[in-house]
Amino acid sequence: MLKLTELGKIALLHLLLSSLHGDLFRFIQTVLQIFDGLLHVLLHTLQHFCTPALPPPLQFEAGMYQPPASSFGSADW
Repeated sequence: MLKLTELGKIALLHLLLSSLHGDLFRFIQTVLQIFDGLLHVLLHTLQHFCTPALPPPLQFEAGMYQPPASSFGSADW
């Protein structure tokens, strides 16, 4: 059986730890990306529920509506 020296054991543990470290960071990154997507869906839904429903804008045909004349500068103002 292969006998490892203390330095060899430390080097092997360092390699295993580096591999585990990379896997852990990839897992965390994936989880954060999933949470980011879920947060976007939630905020989009809340945006549609919290925005008040506005009535459609009024459509006027030419000559159908005449705004009142301004009284600014008139004698009875």
